[in-house]
Formats: sequence, structure tokens, C-alpha cells
Amino acid sequence: MPGSGAYGAVAATEPTDLVDKKRKRLLIWLGVVGSFIAFVGLLVFLAASEIVTLEMARLMFSALLGMYVGFGFLFLVYLLVRNME
Repeated sequence: MPGSGAYGAVAATEPTDLVDKKRKRLLIWLGVVGSFIAFVGLLVFLAASEIVTLEMARLMFSALLGMYVGFGFLFLVYLLVRNME
């Protein structure tokens, strides 16, 4: 019977572990991209309703973009250093 025995059970769990890892990575990426889009949408709403000026909205957008790029770079360096050890 396929999948019976000690080796069959291990082989059957390996693909699901890989799928779970890919699904987890995808959810993290979707969360990051979704939060960025939500913050940009908030900035557009604030600028359109004239709660903040257009110049202030541009400044907040550049700060938001800088934070996402900066923390992304730090996370990438962390992953590279972790793989070296």
C-alpha cells in the first residue's frame, strides 16, 4: 500500500511542509503590500479631503516609502547574515 511504513509517511509530509512554507511567505508578502497600499490610500484620502496639504502628503509618502525600503533592506541583510552562520 503506498504511503505505508516509516519512509512513506515522511515522504508524504515533505511536500505539505514546502507548501505551508510557501503559503506563509505569500501571506507575509500580501500583508506587507496590503499595508503599504492601505497607507497610500489613507494619504490620498487625507490629501483629497484637504486635511493635509499636498506638499505634506508628498512628504509623508516619501517617508513611508523610505521606511518600507529601509526596513526591507535591513531584513534582507538579516537573512543574508543568518545564512552565513
